[in-house]
Amino acid sequence: MTSFAKLTMWVAIGTNLCVLGFVVQMGGILQLPIMLLVLVYPILGLAALVKAGMSWRKQQWPVLLPVGILAAGLVAVLPSGWLGHKICDAIFWHNLPKYRQVVERVQFGEILVTNRIQRLDLPRSQRPRCYLVFATREPDGETSVEFLIGGGFPVKHTGYMYYSGDKVEKGSDVRSRWPRGTKMTDHWYQIGD
Repeated sequence: MTSFAKLTMWVAIGTNLCVLGFVVQMGGILQLPIMLLVLVYPILGLAALVKAGMSWRKQQWPVLLPVGILAAGLVAVLPSGWLGHKICDAIFWHNLPKYRQVVERVQFGEILVTNRIQRLDLPRSQRPRCYLVFATREPDGETSVEFLIGGGFPVKHTGYMYYSGDKVEKGSDVRSRWPRGTKMTDHWYQIGD
């Protein structure tokens, strides 16, 4: 294997590992190498095609190896993203009992919540994987507790939310804060802005 083919292999593997890690962590530091790889990948692909075109008569099929590696790496991004989401979901289900304990403390009045969104200062052990926790009581009396676990550029946040109502209505304060959301189970949503 040529050094160029090895380079393409490491770029393809690195891209997939960064995508997997980025999805699992939902943002963070891995966004920087992904942005770099988005620039490097097409440049390497173009270089691989040019190199293949120039060396085809001498080497024939082996010169297409870097092109094949990059194409396979690009196709593998989808399963890497899918696997990342599955790992992220598994982490959520593992941490859900601790998140529920926080929600119960809010509902029973142990943690006072007003109609203004407020940050809850909780020890790390009560908010696994979360860097911030917010809670509020909506004007209609429903309670929401938001567990933020990730972010990205530009100023994007992701996490999980408990909402005491049956459905998050369009036009509600919660919906305006979190336009993207997927229901995980009763009253629990994966959220993003």
